[in-house]
This record gives sequence, structure tokens and C-alpha cells, in this order.
Amino acid sequence: NREKKIVKIKNINVKLLGKHNALNAAAAFIVCLNLGANQNIIKKSLKNFSGVQRRMTKVFSKNNNDFYDDYAHHPTEISNTLNTVRDMWPNKRINLIFQPHRYSRTKDLLEQYINVLNDTDYLYLLDIYAAGEKTIEGIESKILIKKLHEYSSRFKGIYIKNKTDLISKIEAAEFKNDVLLVMGAGSIGSYAAEIHTLLAKKYK
Repeated sequence: NREKKIVKIKNINVKLLGKHNALNAAAAFIVCLNLGANQNIIKKSLKNFSGVQRRMTKVFSKNNNDFYDDYAHHPTEISNTLNTVRDMWPNKRINLIFQPHRYSRTKDLLEQYINVLNDTDYLYLLDIYAAGEKTIEGIESKILIKKLHEYSSRFKGIYIKNKTDLISKIEAAEFKNDVLLVMGAGSIGSYAAEIHTLLAKKYK
């Protein structure tokens, strides 16, 4: 049996936001180290890694507003991203444009969704993206938004019928010292560019 040895590694830097990404980086470091990689090369690689698209991807900042795009669709992912935003900007409002993904997931994790989505300051909730699934009776965004309002009197948010309705609502909204997150794994990804183009013109 090989003797276990505790090794302390300092000065590991990553460009990614959030404690969860720091933990991911630490895990990747340990795996690479155990595979025999040089720790200086691992450090350099982590420092240069810019992440993947739609994982807290910064779109732009303007007039003290920050606009991000994210792929999160599971309650745990959503919670991690929202916690990161709260840590980064404790005094800013969090506005979330969210599209639930799959009827079965929404049904199975309904209570978790209600809990985590209440951690926003304002929610724009789109219809569920089916991803090939059949609808499930009683599981729809209109009902989810109603449950969110019932869960907390402090909750603020609206149901969004379609992309046209979303663009209209975002165009009419005033963002001041806010963070706006576009989030979800469905067609919302294709909406993001249009939303951000609109906002870039609005806050030019």
C-alpha cells in the first residue's frame, strides 16, 4: 500500500464565476495531478480556460446593468447560478427570464422549482419546452406562476405567452442597477441573441 500524502496547492486561479465552479476546478486539478500531470501546467490550463457557452456567459454591461445568458434548467443549477449572482452583486436586483425544460422534470421537481424561483426579484416565466414529451395535465407554466404567487406574497413575476410577448415585456421594462439572466435549455437559447440585441440598442 502506498503511503497517503497530503499536498497543499496554492494559487489556483480560474476565470469562472461561482463557488461551484471553484469546486469543479479543484476536482479537475486533483484528477489531473493523480494522472501525473505537472501542477504548473494544470494551473496555467485552468487559468486560461474561459468556460463554455451559455454557462454564465456575459453578454454585456451597460448603465450599471449586467446581462448574462445561462443554460441552467435543473433547480440545483439554477440555485448555484442565482447564488453566484447574489454573491457578486448583493445590491442588485435579479431579473430572470426562464423557460422550464420538459414536462416530466417540471412535475417531478415542482416543489424545488417553486423554492428556487422565489429567490429572484422578478421572474419572466415562459411556457415549458416539451423536448419531445407529451403534455402532462396540471403541469404548465400558467399553473406554476400561480403556485409561485401562492408560495410567497413577496414573489414578483409574470407568465409569458410566447417570444413576441417576451420581447414586448422586456422592451417596456426599465432596468436600473439590475442583473438580467436569460436561462433555460430549450428554445430560449435562440431567443437570447434577439433579447440582448434589443437591450444593447436600448442602453447604447
